[in-house]
Amino acid sequence: MFRGRRSAVLGFILMLASSAAEARELGLIVDGRVGGDTNVFRSGFGRVADGFFEFSPRLAVRERQSNLTYDIAYRPTFTTYVDTDGIDGIDHLVNGTGAWSVTPRDSLSASFRYGNRRQLRFDDADPTAAVLLLPADRVRIRRTIAGLSYSRQFTPAWSGNLSVNLDDFDPSADDRGSLPDTRSYTGRVGTNLALDGKTSVGLSVSGRFRDTRSQLTDFDAPPELEALLLPNNPSAKALIWDFSISLSRRLSDTSSISIQVGPSFISTELIPDILLRPRANTRREFRQDTSIFANVTFEKQWQNAELSLSYVRSEFRGGVSASSTILDDVNLDLRYDFNRQTFVQANAGWTLREQIVDIEGFNGLDTTQWQASVTMTHRLTRQLSLIGQYAFRLQQVEGGNNALSVGATHTGFLSLRYIFDPIKF
Repeated sequence: MFRGRRSAVLGFILMLASSAAEARELGLIVDGRVGGDTNVFRSGFGRVADGFFEFSPRLAVRERQSNLTYDIAYRPTFTTYVDTDGIDGIDHLVNGTGAWSVTPRDSLSASFRYGNRRQLRFDDADPTAAVLLLPADRVRIRRTIAGLSYSRQFTPAWSGNLSVNLDDFDPSADDRGSLPDTRSYTGRVGTNLALDGKTSVGLSVSGRFRDTRSQLTDFDAPPELEALLLPNNPSAKALIWDFSISLSRRLSDTSSISIQVGPSFISTELIPDILLRPRANTRREFRQDTSIFANVTFEKQWQNAELSLSYVRSEFRGGVSASSTILDDVNLDLRYDFNRQTFVQANAGWTLREQIVDIEGFNGLDTTQWQASVTMTHRLTRQLSLIGQYAFRLQQVEGGNNALSVGATHTGFLSLRYIFDPIKF
């Protein structure tokens, strides 16, 4: 009897191992692109247009189980330009998500994203924050975003959640200097109550500490960049508190809206760096500001189409200067399926960044950005697809200096994508 019980236990363990192994898989996608760019240096002066070739594989490991799921991917992008020397290279992107149902009521989730690249691209921009076109394609940007959250279902209608996040913006200097280094830590606690099958309300409070560090720049920079690289640019510490209420409502079987809004309290301390900026004002400056935080999303589905329209207002996470800046971002996403083989995705957006803490050399700096892109995908076979994309972005700056006024930038490409059959292990 003992031997039979032991055999049954061993069989059960082997069955679990087998099912887990069958749920885990390795996936590979390869993209080869040829395209053009009207402003390869992302500069408002001395604009250079050029063609490019790219090779971009994506390797992913994923697993799906009843209580555990995760997806981890690495994507390097090898880029070479036809005529322009000195900016060929490799961009790296690593990202992952995971969720674990610890108990029927408790769950943990985690996410991370690490990018090491020379420029922010239209088709692969950071989805967690509005981006700013950089005035060079030689400054490497290292961006790390990580988050961990815990949620508990107290009752079928009432839940609570707790999360912590890290956002690190780390530019490396080239021969003309570097942008400030910014790191922020965010904690959030919230609760949500489902009133019925269509409506839920919630409350939340979050605090974010942002540390912006001025970096040494090249004092022999070209005159047109001197205003950007040689201001009396201090370091800064900022503390942001957001208090919000939220409402989610399913309007119909195919449409929904969610609204989150509340006051935001921003405390900024400017710290002069005497060693790096001997000409800077040595007096520390403190600033208290009050703003409105908002996050509104409307979604609609049709038989062959999906629409998402969003508006976000928040304190910008930094990366350009030590100033606290208010971000307004409107974004529209539309997907339309012509048939099972062909679909198109369109995106349009408007972003405004308004500086609320004046810094010498950047006083009253407001940056406006318009962007739009259209991507069409046609599946030639089950594994091979042809992809075409056109993207436009216009960036203008008022106040400060014009070094960040990139102007209009157009990019486009044709790509062949091959999706290999996943390998289960």
